[in-house]
Amino acid sequence: MKAASFESIGAADGSATLADIKITGYDPYDEEEDEGGTSGQFSIQFLNASGKMTANYQWFDDDVTTGWKSAGAVVDASTVKLSAAGAVWTKGAGLSMTSSGAVSDADIVKNFAATGFEAVGNTTPVDLTLADLAVTGYEPYDEIEDEGGTSGQFSIQFLNAQGKMTANYQWFDDDVTTGWKSGGAVVDATTVTIPAGTGVWVKGAGLTLTIPTPIPAP
Repeated sequence: MKAASFESIGAADGSATLADIKITGYDPYDEEEDEGGTSGQFSIQFLNASGKMTANYQWFDDDVTTGWKSAGAVVDASTVKLSAAGAVWTKGAGLSMTSSGAVSDADIVKNFAATGFEAVGNTTPVDLTLADLAVTGYEPYDEIEDEGGTSGQFSIQFLNAQGKMTANYQWFDDDVTTGWKSGGAVVDATTVTIPAGTGVWVKGAGLTLTIPTPIPAP
């Protein structure tokens, strides 16, 4: 999964659009020589909480179109929003996706209402680790009262290009652990990296994830 690493210029909510996305890795279409270009080999899919595709866009650079299409029709890329902390499913062997724009100077806060998984991206231009992320939206564990906390209800899955899970981490805050676990064992969260512009599969109904801005506080 991929994500935009920057927000759109002038955006106030951390979002980007398809117009901020650039596809490279091919020879641009040469009108004079009538060669080069690409015709839909790179695609972006938006997924819902059930993992079902809700929209599909392909990049074209040929003798007819330079831009994004959906279902064969050219779209206004500036109107197709990639939400703050959002990620998309991409396909484009040999091609690359980059983004441009501004760095958000505010933390990105993502609330999870659905019970299923959602595509969540590191929408900053720097690599993050699990240790950088904050999970909230629950009463922190109270050791004296022995109440509150959360035990694995929030999970992050890493997927490979085939959509298969390669790693799974859950957030715990209980009488034993405050931190991330995988396979029941506590992990060093500083060693688990979510690279800039990539996405993960996240589940945490009723909870909140905060992705920090890379811009230092004044």
